[in-house]
Amino acid sequence: MVIKLKELEGLTGGIYCLAPHISKGKYSMKIGRTVNFKDRLNAYHLCFNEGFHLLGILPLKDRLTKAERMKYVREMEKRVFEIMKDDRRTYPNRKRGSEWYITTMTRVKSAFKAVHKASLKEGGQYNYTLPPKFDFENAFVNVYNVEGKTAAGKSMRKISGYKK
Repeated sequence: MVIKLKELEGLTGGIYCLAPHISKGKYSMKIGRTVNFKDRLNAYHLCFNEGFHLLGILPLKDRLTKAERMKYVREMEKRVFEIMKDDRRTYPNRKRGSEWYITTMTRVKSAFKAVHKASLKEGGQYNYTLPPKFDFENAFVNVYNVEGKTAAGKSMRKISGYKK
């Protein structure tokens, strides 16, 4: 499967924010990192088979090697997590913190913008992000935004039961 969102065209990786459901005020969101937006979001399509909302991305600049992308997305994620630490969900049986937050979109936008601004201030080799994006034409990713075939060669749109 391949996620088809025109806003992701030409972008490699970075930080993303998604949610299975949205509401007013605070709600549960996943913030994570990836070196390839399309590959990572395709994996979420399996977890959230009824779709999910792509709420925002903080993309890396192009022309970075995979090793550079890995380095920078780790650093970006660490910075976002530090900013958002008060909203982070915790689980008593998990040593490592969760990537799930109960927060508002205002807080996410503020964190993404702060990390982007910090990358610009550092200059030189650390000037590695593009401005964050929050407004997508099709922010709800479901079967209509997916193309591709199953292992049996059937179109994903045909077997989904949805008609466009």
